[in-house]
Amino acid sequence: MGNGIQKSIVVKINIGEMIFNVYLDNGFFQTETHPELLQFNHRHNHSNYEVQLIFKGSGVIKIEGESIPFDDKSAFLIFPGVYHVLEFTPGTKIVRRSLSFNYENIRVRQFSSTMREMNEIQALLTSESQKYYHVTNFPESIERYLEDANSELMEHRLFYHASLQSIFSCVLIKLFRAFEGEKEEKYSINEDEYDAMRIFTIEKFFDERHSEDVRMEDLANMLGVTVRHLDRVIKRFFGVSFREKLAKTRIEVAKDLLKNTDMSIFDISWKVGYGSTVSFSSAFKKYTGTTPGMFRKNFKNSLNKL
Repeated sequence: MGNGIQKSIVVKINIGEMIFNVYLDNGFFQTETHPELLQFNHRHNHSNYEVQLIFKGSGVIKIEGESIPFDDKSAFLIFPGVYHVLEFTPGTKIVRRSLSFNYENIRVRQFSSTMREMNEIQALLTSESQKYYHVTNFPESIERYLEDANSELMEHRLFYHASLQSIFSCVLIKLFRAFEGEKEEKYSINEDEYDAMRIFTIEKFFDERHSEDVRMEDLANMLGVTVRHLDRVIKRFFGVSFREKLAKTRIEVAKDLLKNTDMSIFDISWKVGYGSTVSFSSAFKKYTGTTPGMFRKNFKNSLNKL
């Protein structure tokens, strides 16, 4: 009937640039029971994401008017605020665990290779068309991981908390992969939605790497798309080519430096990624209609008139 642990436990883990708070209460520790003994067998909702893992048992889960039958080795991910109730088949033995979680993003300055994964997880967890995900025959390794987690919580061995973080990172990743596979079959996100999510990464790439000798292949590899596809995305959302977007970013940064610093034009040209003042001045005039020196002079004159 369970191990008697009553308190709620929170495990904080990092996956890429996301922090997850995983909440464990009686639903996690009370693994074996019968339908009539369930504490929350009425219609309810939660402020966090809820995961229900049915190792053994059958019944129906009702989610806001929709009834979904389930059997052994079924998993549900239910979104925050969604009303639901589990109704198990009377007289059957139930083996299950549940947990809940929420998450937040880490704001970082440097470009991260995990950005694509973060976007995919966010797409999974923020889909407006979804109230829940359901998979059958979830990976057997999840059950073993959760048994290991239970042992760590009971025994409090050396470094048990670090072990819990590792275990629940693996559990969430395996669950996300399972639910992602189900989403692709039934509720696939179209390519336009993925492209829109890539814009943040593209903007960040240009903002942070405009001074480098970057190529479109570098950005395409980070996003996991072809150069041809990336070219279409940049032209669609920014109206220019990769090279033009890079040049415009450099010029905007240069304009800011000309207005707000005393750096020489030579230093600014190198700062924004140009190998000479000649190439910098040529590009600057192309996009602004004036030279860097005249731009700075006109800006200072406008301040003096205020």
